Amino acid sequence: MLFSGCVCAPQQTSARFQRVHDELRRSDPEKSVADTAARWGFEHMGGFAVEYRKRFGESPSQTVGKLRAPSIVIARESGRSSNQRPFK
Repeated sequence: MLFSGCVCAPQQTSARFQRVHDELRRSDPEKSVADTAARWGFEHMGGFAVEYRKRFGESPSQTVGKLRAPSIVIARESGRSSNQRPFK
Protein backbone atom coordinates (compact mmCIF):
# COMPACT_ATOMS: atom_id res chain seq x y z
CA MET A 1 0.00 0.00 0.00
CA LEU A 2 1.83 3.09 -1.20
CA PHE A 3 0.62 6.64 -0.80
CA SER A 4 3.63 8.50 -2.09
CA GLY A 5 2.92 11.22 -4.58
CA CYS A 6 -0.82 11.36 -3.96
CA VAL A 7 -2.85 14.05 -2.32
CA CYS A 8 -4.80 12.09 0.23
CA ALA A 9 -8.06 13.16 1.78
CA PRO A 10 -7.84 14.15 5.44
CA GLN A 11 -9.68 10.97 6.46
CA GLN A 12 -7.07 8.84 4.71
CA THR A 13 -4.26 10.71 6.41
CA SER A 14 -5.94 10.30 9.80
CA ALA A 15 -6.39 6.59 9.14
CA ARG A 16 -2.72 6.22 8.21
CA PHE A 17 -1.62 8.01 11.38
CA GLN A 18 -3.88 5.75 13.42
CA ARG A 19 -2.43 2.65 11.73
CA VAL A 20 1.12 3.79 12.48
CA HIS A 21 0.14 4.55 16.08
CA ASP A 22 -1.47 1.13 16.51
CA GLU A 23 1.52 -0.61 14.98
CA LEU A 24 4.00 1.29 17.16
CA ARG A 25 2.00 0.40 20.28
CA ARG A 26 2.43 -3.29 19.58
CA SER A 27 5.68 -3.00 17.67
CA ASP A 28 8.61 -5.36 17.71
CA PRO A 29 11.41 -3.45 19.48
CA GLU A 30 13.70 -4.23 16.53
CA LYS A 31 11.49 -2.27 14.10
CA SER A 32 12.34 1.37 13.66
CA VAL A 33 9.80 4.18 13.79
CA ALA A 34 11.04 5.37 10.39
CA ASP A 35 10.44 1.95 8.80
CA THR A 36 6.94 1.76 10.23
CA ALA A 37 6.06 5.30 9.13
CA ALA A 38 7.51 4.75 5.66
CA ARG A 39 5.52 1.55 5.27
CA TRP A 40 2.35 3.62 5.76
CA GLY A 41 3.47 6.20 3.19
CA PHE A 42 5.07 8.89 5.33
CA GLU A 43 8.24 10.02 3.58
CA HIS A 44 9.32 13.07 5.60
CA MET A 45 10.12 11.91 9.11
CA GLY A 46 10.44 15.39 10.62
CA GLY A 47 6.97 16.43 9.49
CA PHE A 48 5.59 13.05 10.43
CA ALA A 49 6.98 13.30 13.98
CA VAL A 50 5.57 16.82 14.48
CA GLU A 51 2.10 15.83 13.30
CA TYR A 52 2.21 12.55 15.27
CA ARG A 53 2.91 14.50 18.47
CA LYS A 54 0.00 16.86 17.75
CA ARG A 55 -2.37 13.93 17.24
CA PHE A 56 -1.27 11.61 20.03
CA GLY A 57 0.40 13.89 22.59
CA GLU A 58 3.75 12.10 22.46
CA SER A 59 6.53 11.39 20.01
CA PRO A 60 6.52 8.12 18.04
CA SER A 61 9.55 6.92 20.00
CA GLN A 62 7.72 7.59 23.28
CA THR A 63 4.90 5.34 22.07
CA VAL A 64 7.39 2.56 21.36
CA GLY A 65 9.20 3.25 24.65
CA LYS A 66 6.05 2.49 26.62
CA LEU A 67 6.35 -1.11 25.47
CA ARG A 68 9.91 -1.45 26.68
CA ALA A 69 9.51 0.22 30.06
CA PRO A 70 7.46 -2.43 31.93
CA SER A 71 10.05 -5.19 31.46
CA ILE A 72 12.75 -2.94 32.89
CA VAL A 73 10.60 -2.12 35.93
CA ILE A 74 9.78 -5.80 36.51
CA ALA A 75 13.46 -6.73 36.29
CA ARG A 76 14.40 -4.02 38.78
CA GLU A 77 11.64 -4.98 41.20
CA SER A 78 12.68 -8.62 41.14
CA GLY A 79 16.30 -7.74 41.92
CA ARG A 80 17.58 -9.18 38.64
CA SER A 81 19.03 -7.34 35.71
CA SER A 82 16.97 -7.74 32.57
CA ASN A 83 19.47 -10.19 31.09
CA GLN A 84 19.55 -12.59 34.05
CA ARG A 85 17.48 -15.74 34.00
CA PRO A 86 15.26 -16.71 36.92
CA PHE A 87 16.31 -19.55 39.21
CA LYS A 88 14.74 -22.92 38.48
